[in-house]
Amino acid sequence: MTTSPGQYESVRDEIVGWLRSQVGARVPTGPIPDTAEVFGRAGMIDSLALLDLLVMLEGRFGIRLDATEITPERVGTLGDLGRWVASAVEGQG
Repeated sequence: MTTSPGQYESVRDEIVGWLRSQVGARVPTGPIPDTAEVFGRAGMIDSLALLDLLVMLEGRFGIRLDATEITPERVGTLGDLGRWVASAVEGQG
């Protein structure tokens, strides 16, 4: 999945901002690496929070994310989630 660096950074910034405002204590302070687990056993959010995050991203970027594509490989890490959403944003244009 290839996305432009600018679009990816925009999506990533939105995700990190949401995580910091909604999840708080489970989110590391300072820079968060792309390898940070967002969803899963050691993740920052549970399945309900993941749905809230995806709804926010759909509204923010005017996209529809296919629920059948929500897999650990797509949403497990910050980088995975950012690339998946950025790809959906770029695909709408």
